[in-house]
Amino acid sequence: MDLGIPREELHPETLLHGHLGLDSVETVKLALEVKRKLNIDLKLGTRNDMTLAEICSIAATNSPSV
Repeated sequence: MDLGIPREELHPETLLHGHLGLDSVETVKLALEVKRKLNIDLKLGTRNDMTLAEICSIAATNSPSV
């Protein structure tokens, strides 16, 4: 999924809303893509701004073991 955000702006502490300025539609698209590819439900509402590190941690915790 390409949101048009340069890779240079993506860091573990980057906030989805606070730093990247994702709107509600982009947030829903991101959550759906994570669900589709990783089978993980993320609660990415605008009231609960998350960092990329937090999202990666949730994905690592909830991904099936290989």
